[in-house]
Amino acid sequence: MVLDASKAHLLRTEAPQRTEDRRRKVDSLGLSPRTLHRRLRHLMDLAGVRTRMQLGGHAVRHGWVEPHPARPDPA
Repeated sequence: MVLDASKAHLLRTEAPQRTEDRRRKVDSLGLSPRTLHRRLRHLMDLAGVRTRMQLGGHAVRHGWVEPHPARPDPA
C-alpha cells in the first residue's frame, strides 16, 4: 500500500508527537483537532494497530514513511 502525500506528511509530523506538541502542530497543519483525530484513527485502522506508537512502527516497517534519524544522546 502506498500512502498519498498528505497521509505520509501527517504520519511524519503528527504520530510521534506528545500531547502538548500536538496542539501546536494542529495549527501548523491547518486542521481542527477533530479532523486530525479522525485522520489518525483512519490510518490506525488501515494499519490494524491501536496506538500512535504502533502506527509509527508500522509506517516505517511498511515503507509508508522514512525512519527518523537517530537522535544524539544528551550530554
